[in-house]
Amino acid sequence: MSIYLSGTNRRIKRLIQFVGVNRKGHHAVNQRGVLMVNMDEVPVSSSEIRKDIKEGRLPQGLTESVLHYIRENELYED
Repeated sequence: MSIYLSGTNRRIKRLIQFVGVNRKGHHAVNQRGVLMVNMDEVPVSSSEIRKDIKEGRLPQGLTESVLHYIRENELYED
């Protein structure tokens, strides 16, 4: 994981906390300014969600509130 910040993004960085999450098969190296967290594996991938939505299928493994948020904000739509 590498973070490049332009001048504008440096100002944003002072306002937010970057969070990195390790996942199976990919171990991120902790970088200054990044809070690393460990969590249980979630059996859902954004690639699968994107594919399901593109093909008109209901993504599996999402809560109703997450699915509503995705639809409301038109996420994963090309």
